[in-house]
Amino acid sequence: MVDNNISPNIFVYNILIDAHFKEGMIFEVLDTVNTMRKQGIEPDVVTYSILVDAYCKKGMISKAEDIVDSMKKLGIEPDVVTYNILANAYCNEGMVPKLKILREWF
Repeated sequence: MVDNNISPNIFVYNILIDAHFKEGMIFEVLDTVNTMRKQGIEPDVVTYSILVDAYCKKGMISKAEDIVDSMKKLGIEPDVVTYNILANAYCNEGMVPKLKILREWF
């Protein structure tokens, strides 16, 4: 794309981030996020939800919770997709009592 003078947008970056995570390429994810920021494109709720989903799928739920906290501090409100990802992770990991955390975040 860049070779053809086509600048990637948030949608392209989100696809790349998701694909890198699915392939277990954590460093590439971080590099992609840094690249998009250098181009003046900030992560959005979709970007963060992809990160939350990836960490949850890897069983790193506390890291996913940290991402949600970071989102909120940056003024990016998690949406129903973000919360659903966490709710699924809590249930899959037998952490049903943690569902009350989701109520606190609303």
